[in-house]
Amino acid sequence: MKIEFLSYNLILMTIFTLAKVEAFETSSTVWKLLRNGRCFVDEFVEEVKRDKNLRQEWLEIIATIHDAASGKLLPQKRYRKLTLAKSFVFQAFEAKSFSLRLYLITEHNIGKILVCGGRKKNQIKDIERLKRITKEYSHFKN
Repeated sequence: MKIEFLSYNLILMTIFTLAKVEAFETSSTVWKLLRNGRCFVDEFVEEVKRDKNLRQEWLEIIATIHDAASGKLLPQKRYRKLTLAKSFVFQAFEAKSFSLRLYLITEHNIGKILVCGGRKKNQIKDIERLKRITKEYSHFKN
């Protein structure tokens, strides 16, 4: 299932699509955010798959997302709410392992939306990217 949001900019058209992640059968639906057909989460997953040392960490991240979408309370060591600007429309979260991070937002009546991923060493830059993408998503939805 896909949900599309169209937005028109003076220069170009931006299309946001939510693609349901079928692997998660949880009480809260899990989606991937695509911007003009580009999924930053899929790109991150491909990067992780190329490094055999990160496969176990990726499985930990997946388990964390599953548990969070199932409504389980998780320790901040695995899953934490990000404190972003007051103007930030969504609740943002970080699922984490030792060196990997996956960033997501929660949208009322939609569920959990996976936005992008990164490594711990790039955490500040990745959170800024999360803010930019979700700000654009928010503006273009309205």
